[in-house]
Amino acid sequence: MGNGSILENVSIEHSVILDNCHLRNVERIEDSLIGYNSKVYRQESQRRALRLLVGDDCEITM
Repeated sequence: MGNGSILENVSIEHSVILDNCHLRNVERIEDSLIGYNSKVYRQESQRRALRLLVGDDCEITM
């Protein structure tokens, strides 16, 4: 997990989280790379596991 990153109510396995990321309410992230300054939020129920390759300065709302 990168410096300055915030994880709230998140389960992560086999993944890399770079600096200054904010992940919230994502039941499971696996085999993923989350780039610098990225935001990943879950708003509605979706699949239980996500596979993500997210570039720098991205925001994802689900």
